Amino acid sequence: FRIAPLGIGQFDDEPGYPMIKAYVSAREIKSLLEVLLLAYQLRDSDSYYPRVSGVRFTYNPWRVPFDRVSRIEIGDPVKGYRDLDLDDTRLYSIGATSYVGSFTWLVPDLTKGLLDVIPKDAAGRPLPRIEDSIVDQEPNTPGVQELKEWQALLDHIRSLPDLDGDGLKDGEEVNTHATDPTKSDTDGDGFDDILVGAYGAADGN
Repeated sequence: FRIAPLGIGQFDDEPGYPMIKAYVSAREIKSLLEVLLLAYQLRDSDSYYPRVSGVRFTYNPWRVPFDRVSRIEIGDPVKGYRDLDLDDTRLYSIGATSYVGSFTWLVPDLTKGLLDVIPKDAAGRPLPRIEDSIVDQEPNTPGVQELKEWQALLDHIRSLPDLDGDGLKDGEEVNTHATDPTKSDTDGDGFDDILVGAYGAADGN
């Protein structure tokens, strides 16, 4: 629970919020950020800060609500970012848990009609219900086989590089344990760096 709330499914009673995927326009991305930003400012808690990936944005907290975002960029730190053209007619995919993503369908109500967001499928057809956006990890199996948030998180972690094969991801070695991601036994004491992750001590101590 320190990483993510467990939650429950939409189509099953198994633990874990399912992942959703929907498509929105550039202007709708701005609307979503405006709502997330207002929730953060009203709650006055870092827990509500709009944490998003693939997007970075600039805002002015002194402007009127729902018109505080002044610049949006899409991309990533490796390939770089580019300005998002709000008049661009292409659709952009968004992913979230059913818990977080559910508010996407509520934007018109939450903003009293000032903003509008219509979640769509890849072809641009509106998705009337959040259930229509649930990611089916086994589409050839009858029914919807939900992809849970915790599953997606573990899949992502497993995909991260581990150059020295010691069981610690490269980023974890550099940012958390101060060990060498190219050496499985950084200080040559005969014990792999994975023991650092297990016992929380510097390598060799």
